[in-house]
Amino acid sequence: STGNLYSKLIELYALHKFAYECAYTSDKMTCIIIPEWDIHLWANMNHRTSNPDKRKPDGEHVPYNFEDVMTECIALDVPFMNQSFTGLAKMVQARFDVKGKKKHMRAQCSTAQREAMWIEQGKKCNKCKERVSYYEVDHIIALSQGGDNGLGNLQCLCKTCHKDKTNKEDETNIVKVLKELAARARLSARPTIDNFEALVYVRNCMAHGAGILETYRHKKALPSAVERLHGFSLTDWHIFGDHVCIERGALSPYIDQMRELVINLHRTMHEKGLCSHENL
Repeated sequence: STGNLYSKLIELYALHKFAYECAYTSDKMTCIIIPEWDIHLWANMNHRTSNPDKRKPDGEHVPYNFEDVMTECIALDVPFMNQSFTGLAKMVQARFDVKGKKKHMRAQCSTAQREAMWIEQGKKCNKCKERVSYYEVDHIIALSQGGDNGLGNLQCLCKTCHKDKTNKEDETNIVKVLKELAARARLSARPTIDNFEALVYVRNCMAHGAGILETYRHKKALPSAVERLHGFSLTDWHIFGDHVCIERGALSPYIDQMRELVINLHRTMHEKGLCSHENL
């Protein structure tokens, strides 16, 4: 009935003076293995999610348990991994992660495969090369960009590097989608999309680096992005160095450009019959 096995592990250690093997999903302990009795103590990953169809005698809702998830896994033909309902939903969604007409499903690495990769990398992050105790498995070429689930396309990264890489992919994906759709519709929209890409860099500097150039992870790309946009500039700000300045009303023309592009893109693709699922 709990999602926290740490206290149970401490109880077992105090009782048997033995550190039992544990299994983890990401950084959460999901199972304690007691080999001498062939017992696996599983955490209830849904202990905070109430089942509306079940109630206690006093009327209180009963939380979902692993059997509820297992039932749904069987119905959806998804491997049961003691996942939460959120995790199950992500696995189902991954089946429909489509690039063109090629379908990608995010595969789950076994613990042994993860450990083998980690050891092969010398227990270091494959990007910053720092030795860390916690790592995450990453697709070198993202699934959304045509990558696959083969072991040759997987690497172990520290949490910080993995987050930075994912954020960068998210930043560029929308721009790539716009360019691809504009090409299919044969719309001359390169200047508008380039302006939008520059705005993405500026926006993320404001959101993730407080507008300060030195704190932004893509600081090499930011000056050219700012130079492209009218009413935007980099100004020295005392001890913080260069930071982004935006004149009042400078965003309005670019918002109007994007609105016009989206309307024209939708109209043109609809007229050419490019809006069906098979063509996306």
